[in-house]
Amino acid sequence: MATSATKETVHVIQPGECVDSIAFRYGLLADAIWDHEKNAELRKTRERRDVLLPGDEVFIPPIRRKTEAVSTSRSTTFIAKRALRDIRLKLVKDPKAAPSPPPMLKPNEYDAPLPAAPKSEPWAEVQVEIVCQGFRWSGQTDGEGKLRAQVPMGLSRAEMIVAGGTEDERHFDLRFGALDPVDTPSGIAQRLSNLGYRAQAQQQSTPELVNALRSFQHARGLPITGEADEKTRAELQK
Repeated sequence: MATSATKETVHVIQPGECVDSIAFRYGLLADAIWDHEKNAELRKTRERRDVLLPGDEVFIPPIRRKTEAVSTSRSTTFIAKRALRDIRLKLVKDPKAAPSPPPMLKPNEYDAPLPAAPKSEPWAEVQVEIVCQGFRWSGQTDGEGKLRAQVPMGLSRAEMIVAGGTEDERHFDLRFGALDPVDTPSGIAQRLSNLGYRAQAQQQSTPELVNALRSFQHARGLPITGEADEKTRAELQK
C-alpha cells in the first residue's frame, strides 16, 4: 500500500526492500530518492539501489504535488502508469551436483593440473511463467538462458514455472529484493546458494562459506583462495 511522504523522513531498509519498492510505497520516483544529495553516502556504500542491506538508512524527501488545470465543461481522463519492477534472470541446467573443491595441495603437487570442473549448460529457449496473486507473466529464455520480465512493484514473492507441462517442468520460489550486497558475507552466500552451492546466509564468514567459495572458484577457473576477491564477486554477479 502506497503512503504519501508529506514530510522528509529516514526509512530503515527491511528484508526484501530496495529503493524502487520504497519509492512505490511513498509515492515517489526511485530516482528522486536515490539521486538525492542526502543519499550520497549510501550511493558510495551500495553500488546498486536494488541491492541494499537490512538496516541501511535511506532519506525520503517530501513528495512534490503537481496540479493540472482542467475544464469543468468536459470530461478529463488521467492515466496512471502501473509501477513495474524489471527482473533479469539467467537459467542454467546445473550439473549433477556443484563441483567439490580440490583438496589442499602438498608442496610437491603444485605443478599437477587440477581436474576440470563440470560446466553448467544454459537453459536456452525454454518457456517460463511467473505467477502470483492474480498476476501472470509468460515468456521464453534466449539462446544464453537469459530472461527479462516485468512484475508489479508491490510484489515481493512469486512462483516461476519452467518448462511447464513437460518432463523437465520445474518450480522455483522467486523473492524480489531479497539479495544482500555482494560485498557482504550474507550476499555472497545467497548468490552461491542460488547457484547450487551449499552456503547459508550469515553476517560473518563461516567455514561452510569458504568451502562453497573454493568450489565456485574451481568451477569458474578462478584462483582457489576461498576469499571473495574482486574477480570472484564479479563472476558471482554475471
